[in-house]
Amino acid sequence: MFKKTFLLIFLIFFFSQKELLAEIKIIVSVDNEIITNHDLKKESNYLKVLNPNFIRLDQNQRFEIAKNYIIDQIIKEKEAKKFIKLENNDEIINDYIKNFIKKIRF
Repeated sequence: MFKKTFLLIFLIFFFSQKELLAEIKIIVSVDNEIITNHDLKKESNYLKVLNPNFIRLDQNQRFEIAKNYIIDQIIKEKEAKKFIKLENNDEIINDYIKNFIKKIRF
């Protein structure tokens, strides 16, 4: 009885997790950081929240914009690390996050 219940719960959990069944592909590599199709999907959903008109684009355009956005963020982060030690400037980071939250009216 216990084995059947455990097996049933396991199967329900396994098949309810679409991400476990999805194939992860490397789309591009930028300075030893990889961008996968899963990253593009998450970024696309994030951009939908920021801009409701983003939904009007077709899927290929959304993924291309998301890919370019992630690449820009990686490059900006690497350039910023050259000039600012982020670990020691928690106040700067907190101010930036507060301004960003106000900007998107979250």
